[in-house]
Amino acid sequence: MKSKVFIRKKRIIEIYFVLYLAALILLIPGKEQNDKPKNDNNKIFQIPFSLKAEKTSLNAYYKIDSLGIRTIIKDTVNNIYYTGNVSDVNYTITIKDISSNQNYKITESNNNFNIFNYEKNNKDNSLIFKWKPDLKDRKSKSYNITITAKAKSLDSNSYGKIVEDKIQFAVNLNIDLEDLKNIEKLNLNNSNVKTNIELVPNERVILLPRDEVINVISSTQWENEINIIGLSPKKDLRKQPEIEIIRDPNDKIGGTAYVSGVKENSLIIKGEAPYLGTMSVKVKIIRHSDGFQASKSFQVKTILMEEPQIPEIIYPGLTYKFDPKIPITSAKNSYSELKDKDGILFAKATGNNPINFTPNITDTGKTLFFERYIDNNLIGQKYRIRINNFPNPEIYRISEISNKKVRVYTNAYGLYNKNPNYVKNIEIIEGNAKVREIIGAQSNPDIQNYIYKQVFEIIPIDNNKQFYFKIRAVAENGQKSEIKTYYYD
Repeated sequence: MKSKVFIRKKRIIEIYFVLYLAALILLIPGKEQNDKPKNDNNKIFQIPFSLKAEKTSLNAYYKIDSLGIRTIIKDTVNNIYYTGNVSDVNYTITIKDISSNQNYKITESNNNFNIFNYEKNNKDNSLIFKWKPDLKDRKSKSYNITITAKAKSLDSNSYGKIVEDKIQFAVNLNIDLEDLKNIEKLNLNNSNVKTNIELVPNERVILLPRDEVINVISSTQWENEINIIGLSPKKDLRKQPEIEIIRDPNDKIGGTAYVSGVKENSLIIKGEAPYLGTMSVKVKIIRHSDGFQASKSFQVKTILMEEPQIPEIIYPGLTYKFDPKIPITSAKNSYSELKDKDGILFAKATGNNPINFTPNITDTGKTLFFERYIDNNLIGQKYRIRINNFPNPEIYRISEISNKKVRVYTNAYGLYNKNPNYVKNIEIIEGNAKVREIIGAQSNPDIQNYIYKQVFEIIPIDNNKQFYFKIRAVAENGQKSEIKTYYYD
């Protein structure tokens, strides 16, 4: 019996001993991640500093008819909070206009944007973002808002380091023009136009497309997001959303649309664009609780893709322009690239900007491919471009001027060490001949095409011997022409 008691106590003592060792190990100081060289003061560290937005989107919905402007929804303020032991918080707000694909920035030194602005509230670590919907052009608008904050850390492990975080949310303006004939008589700048403020009753459901019109390349993929106010599509739909497509000029132009994703407050609609014309997409939903129906349409317009303006053969040392001819679309990003068969990038340009490319002499013999991308999808074909060496010089004519005197006419091509690649000499391979260049007889060089015309004169060394020779032209870069033979009868 004593033996059993002794064994139990021993095990308890062993367990406590292991726990004691573990505690000691945890107390041993380890090498911290922030033990870095002192020259990284400007590096951004990811420590507990974060931004939080009160709302994921701001939405305004107006109806304009012969009675004036009615405000159905007007949500124009978003509170942004930060957490973390920091000081000197600075904000930069980037606003992307989805329809024009243009970006605008607001900073503390430049906070005069007439539609958007913000105020800092240091008492509760918040920023108040404000939006004033612009109704002058009577168009629906969507914006992506990115707020970036940088601050100085007061945390003991990273004191004085720069920390950064960013958040994003959407801003949507939806304008419903109910009576176009009467609306033309309205002047939105006239203070006499009546404006009724009317909050949306709880039973209303409103669909707000991110894009009212989507401009997209023929037969490529497109995407739109439908923001929904009044229900959650994840919880409150009676059945799957319905999609109706109307094609113009006819149903033979193709084009598809389908629901590809469901978020808490929106639907993601995707499809393939028609190969020409316009496709109207109508999205319809039914609320489960009461059967309330809501629908909204948007358009998918086809843009035909032009062929790019690019050279097929290029030469080292010369600069060439590659014009991608990418049209303005509703895509998030577009770009063009020059790369080799292994995917190594030689040059790149965003949007419809041209690529200006100068191959090196070491690139001679390579084949590059010019490619265009929209939303990271290859558009059209890959275009093959060959980097050739300049053509060899050529002797294109030998002409008798007088008794035992001839002139030799040459062409040389390209650049050598960034200078014109002239024929530096006529090499006498064999024969009774000597040569000199006639500077005044040569034509003006074709600078645009890098062609240089020269004239040389050849006479016999010994007039008592037969006048004949074998010659070739040698350019500055060492290239040589074909051998030419001449005999004087």
